[in-house]
Amino acid sequence: MSKYNIIAYLQPFILEQKIEVYKDGECMNIIKCTFSEMENMILELVEKYNIKDITLAGSAQIYSYKLKSDLMSKYNQKDININVLE
Repeated sequence: MSKYNIIAYLQPFILEQKIEVYKDGECMNIIKCTFSEMENMILELVEKYNIKDITLAGSAQIYSYKLKSDLMSKYNQKDININVLE
């Protein structure tokens, strides 16, 4: 069974954000979006690939923790692991 995960890079002062989708440890897709689109894009990818592991990385941890909180409130009943890199 293949395992998918996401790494989302949050850069608050850069217009284009980046989300990488990995399958079995290999990057298979890179999605570019705005900061305001990031939450919905991650939610779509979670549904599409049945993703259980999300990593939020970047220079602004306060935004990463806010995004984590928002995502967890929508997926509080599912088994999703969200890590914030410090």
